[in-house]
Amino acid sequence: MSQPSKPDIQARMRAASEEITQEFADRVDPKTLALMKRAGCWQIAYGIESGSQRVLNVVKHEVKIPRMLETLRQTKEAGIRVKGLLMMAHPTEDEASLGETVEFLRTAPIDLAQVTKFTPYPGTPSYAKIREHGRFAEDWEQMNAMNWVFVPNGLTPEVLERYFRLAYRTFYGRRDVLWGLAKTLVGEPRFLRRVATYARVGARDWLLRRPDAPAPA
Repeated sequence: MSQPSKPDIQARMRAASEEITQEFADRVDPKTLALMKRAGCWQIAYGIESGSQRVLNVVKHEVKIPRMLETLRQTKEAGIRVKGLLMMAHPTEDEASLGETVEFLRTAPIDLAQVTKFTPYPGTPSYAKIREHGRFAEDWEQMNAMNWVFVPNGLTPEVLERYFRLAYRTFYGRRDVLWGLAKTLVGEPRFLRRVATYARVGARDWLLRRPDAPAPA
């Protein structure tokens, strides 16, 4: 059987990996990023998890924020868009760490951010001892990463929801983020449908879940 040619390989990579998810932000370097760009990769979604180093030391100890920020910058310099995947309500989370995540989103070199609600699924490292860190309502109909099924000790769903909304307002209120989205929509019309879907779902959730108290200053 003949081996596929270099153009064939590149074509397959362009079709299969236009957007990839990279769990560990310390496993890529400029050389790798350049190869990915040549192969057609246009966006990498990094599992950042939290903007608090204290929380990362608990849930993802191999990740250090300075190294992560360097990787995010290198990715953008390579001409690849950066999507950040974060969660709130990690085990040991408190208001200070929630605020650190909001501040991280204020300046981090990210083009898109997706913040979800921590959900300890069976089989994940946190599941076995999750009830030591807070209240867990194991309701599978609610375990979709968009409900506060787990509430860390010392917090309430209302406090979590306020910071969750503040995180989105902070990030998508940035001029550089809005400008980048506008340029993407102009250059990649196919992206519009995806953005419209996210906006529709997000707006519906926003309207149905009104927080009971004002957002923190």
